[in-house]
Amino acid sequence: GNEVRRRLCARMAPADAKMEAAEDPEKQPLLAEDADEENMLEEPDDSMSYDARKLVTFNVLTELGGTVWTKGSLWKMMGTLMATALTVSVCVAFALKDPSKLDTSKFSAISGFLSVIVGLLLGFFLSSSVNRWYACTNGFLELFDAIRGLHMQLSALG
Repeated sequence: GNEVRRRLCARMAPADAKMEAAEDPEKQPLLAEDADEENMLEEPDDSMSYDARKLVTFNVLTELGGTVWTKGSLWKMMGTLMATALTVSVCVAFALKDPSKLDTSKFSAISGFLSVIVGLLLGFFLSSSVNRWYACTNGFLELFDAIRGLHMQLSALG
């Protein structure tokens, strides 16, 4: 990540001002003029970064590189969860000789309680999300009002 940014920043600065641009990031151009195509298509280190040009081709259906399916931590967690589920199911199968005699009324009560709690938590989350959206929208409207006021003042001043 940082190495790629450093190389791109070094390429973006003019040849005679490389030292000056390295010291002052304000003098670096925002867009590279002569960036190599192959260096721009390097695989990102971040899972949330992607190349939009790859998403408009049919290769997106077969390409696994850079996706969560190639993450080792995902498969390690899946293995752990599968082993846990298998262990619990084998223990239950050996511990219960006749599963039809199992009293499931307690499980039904817990399920009903959890469904109420989950509904309540989802309501809180939705309320919080709507309040954040409303605050963000109001912030944008205030920003636009300030820009309009500044524009009117600058127009009045000539």
